[in-house]
Amino acid sequence: MIKVIEIDSNGLYVTDVLLQDGEEVPTNCIATQCSPGFYLPMWNGTSWIEGLTQAQITAVTNTPVVPTLAEQLVIEQKYANDLSNNLSQFMDYIFTNVPNLP
Repeated sequence: MIKVIEIDSNGLYVTDVLLQDGEEVPTNCIATQCSPGFYLPMWNGTSWIEGLTQAQITAVTNTPVVPTLAEQLVIEQKYANDLSNNLSQFMDYIFTNVPNLP
């Protein structure tokens, strides 16, 4: 098997494609492997280049990360557990230190 890279009509990376031994490389694929580190790899006809402008890269890297629903649930559960523990400690303090409670 050989791995090639499918590109669109603008030379932008689409996906990796696995070819069987002896299978021809399709015309919309490049056999030259792409080095890691590109945000949007683009084939310029002779080599892989960055397909995004510096302004676009800055926008991508400065985008805040929004936690997933599962991560949000974990955070909320920790908050609820902490609140429950604090309330228990407060009630223990009240019942042991405040005289004349009914």
